[in-house]
Amino acid sequence: MKKTLFLLFLPLVLLAQNYLWPTNASTFLSSSFCEYRPGHYHSAIDIKTWNTEGYRIYAVEDGYVQRIRVSPFGYGKVLYLKLKDGRTAVYAHLQRFNKKLERAVRKQQLQKKRYTITWYPKNRKVRRGDILGYTGQTGIGVPHLHFEIRDTKGQPLNPLHFYNQITDHIPPKLQSILIRPMDKNSRVNGSFLPVEAQLKKGAHNTYRIKQPLRVKGRIGLAIRGYDMSYKVYNKYAFYRTSLRVNGKELFTIQYDTLNFDLSRQVDLEIDYPVYRQTKKKFHKLYIEPFNQLTFYKRNLGNGLFKVERDTVSFSIEVFDFFGNKSVIEGTLLPDFNALLRTRSVSRDDSSVLLTVTLPKRIQGLRFFSKADSLPWTDIKYFEIQDQSFTDHSQTLRFKIRLEQYNASRLKVKAFLPGKIQAETILPVSMTDTNRVSLKIRNRGKFLLIKTEPQQAFALLTVKNLRDSKQTPMRFVLNPEMVIPARALPSDSLRFLLSIGGGIAADSIVSVYSLNAGMKQHFSFDGGRCLLASEQTTVYDTLLFNYQKETIKADSFKTPVFGPAYRFSGSAQVLRKAPQLTIQYDSLRFSARQTGICRIGKKGRISWKSAKWNPVEKTFRARMGGFGAYILGADTTAPVVEVIFPKEGQTIKNLKNIRFSATDSLSGIGSDRNLEIYLDGQFVLPEWDPERDRITGTPEKKAVAGNHLIRIRVTDSAGNVTERSIHFSIRKQ
Repeated sequence: MKKTLFLLFLPLVLLAQNYLWPTNASTFLSSSFCEYRPGHYHSAIDIKTWNTEGYRIYAVEDGYVQRIRVSPFGYGKVLYLKLKDGRTAVYAHLQRFNKKLERAVRKQQLQKKRYTITWYPKNRKVRRGDILGYTGQTGIGVPHLHFEIRDTKGQPLNPLHFYNQITDHIPPKLQSILIRPMDKNSRVNGSFLPVEAQLKKGAHNTYRIKQPLRVKGRIGLAIRGYDMSYKVYNKYAFYRTSLRVNGKELFTIQYDTLNFDLSRQVDLEIDYPVYRQTKKKFHKLYIEPFNQLTFYKRNLGNGLFKVERDTVSFSIEVFDFFGNKSVIEGTLLPDFNALLRTRSVSRDDSSVLLTVTLPKRIQGLRFFSKADSLPWTDIKYFEIQDQSFTDHSQTLRFKIRLEQYNASRLKVKAFLPGKIQAETILPVSMTDTNRVSLKIRNRGKFLLIKTEPQQAFALLTVKNLRDSKQTPMRFVLNPEMVIPARALPSDSLRFLLSIGGGIAADSIVSVYSLNAGMKQHFSFDGGRCLLASEQTTVYDTLLFNYQKETIKADSFKTPVFGPAYRFSGSAQVLRKAPQLTIQYDSLRFSARQTGICRIGKKGRISWKSAKWNPVEKTFRARMGGFGAYILGADTTAPVVEVIFPKEGQTIKNLKNIRFSATDSLSGIGSDRNLEIYLDGQFVLPEWDPERDRITGTPEKKAVAGNHLIRIRVTDSAGNVTERSIHFSIRKQ
């Protein structure tokens, strides 16, 4: 293990030769290695082409063209160059290849009558500096060159290890830090929810937290920011980040190489729930047990640490690839208020009976009461009715006389050795148990439970309604409580809130859990809706809720039928989407036109092609995350607009045929669904789905006279649009 870690953090430049820079476009980057992308890491550097196409790309070393792939999606036109040292250089989003390769690729496409091809040339040797093609914007994104260096096993390396052309003296910019409680007993500023703290920049690129933070228990840190470079305004990923707590190194991450098989775990490296809610990317400075990414110095541990009775100091060093550094320095204060634990509180007219547990050594106690908007009033009279001791704490029972009959809150302040103060504020109004409600929030990995209005002390009992033999769980709610997903039985649960011996709230919640490493099948609506998970569906236990909804079909532009099934839960990372099966009574449209639709915001529908089972009368598809799903149909054909030539137009010559094609629901999906014929002869359609543009270049020059173009576009649901264009070419 130690040998592996040593190799991981050994600079690759010591092991490598210098390659030729891959293009004459520029030596500036628009994206860096291992930047976050939704669902994967960026496996390359992106080289700026100034929003222009047509710059040359060069063979960075002697080798041979191993593979060429052409697709409307992803990398677009991409070339894989096998280098003489066994590594592979990858050039993506190309406009075109060099003349010899372009002719050979075109031949392959015409033979297969498809734009999308994968070709493995033979004996296509090249020399360092040879022109391989030209930069473009095929596939995804604006014009740029996506450039990778892969090792002998096909895994991406950080290309900057092989080059020294880039100038950069700008350190990373840091914006804020996130502190997240990591177990049910941890808190930040008294809450289990994470807290974002803004940073203030000081001298020498050193940042500090603007406001003090009080922490209790085991926590994890995450940071938000970006790197920048010389003369450009693009934002890049960090290269290396280290965390020290009380001077000890606890965590280091460094991006030198990427394992393609683990790239989907990119969402485990950021705080995904916060990202989904706020679009802010916080990079974790800790490693969860199921995170297998190879960027970490794992012999340091998982990066989590505890804050108990002492102030904790920490420093975070953030580097870019060129050694420019920024630092966060801060302290986390222990939550002394947590040392003052309420055991029970009740009120009888003008007095409060209070039981609290305190540290064994205490120098004094004071009590205050408050009524509505009035200031706090010092309480003059209280008495100790009972007192007991353990090795480190003491429990006291007080009778406290309130100064105001209408007092609604009680403040308890304890004075501890070392000039430490702890305080807690408790509601003490005469509780009308008929008005107390229980707020239960599904946070994905746990339930967060509070009372409204807040109760200082209450007993919560959780019963599984499906299993009468199971022992009920009991918790003290003070003032909020966290129940981890793993501790909850799945299915219908009854939550009983007891205050002063009486039932104040009674709630039934249906909550279900997806468990890692398990195959599970859930049946809803009498078996008409089925949800199936696999052993690899989730990384960790996740909770979800289910609800059947009646939908007004005429409120949607798309035909929908049957009820909608809503699966809800906190935004969490799914390892693999579960399968959803919905049963129908009668098939109103063709099976190809019918799919499982997800209902989005403002009633927008997204359509998913589903597998049809005519015997069981069901459609099955993988869910695209939690949400509301219903059966629907795509009955609308694609919209086709001919750009050139127009119907009836007389032109000088025909270099290419251009038209746009869009489909708002099931989508066109594949270049197989695009057909162009000129006078009955096949014309290869080159499709740019980002711009909804299709271009067809005839193989033979069209002669003077009348001509006919036929265009046929089919969407994924089988709906077809055809266009016929009559035009003529005038004699020269």
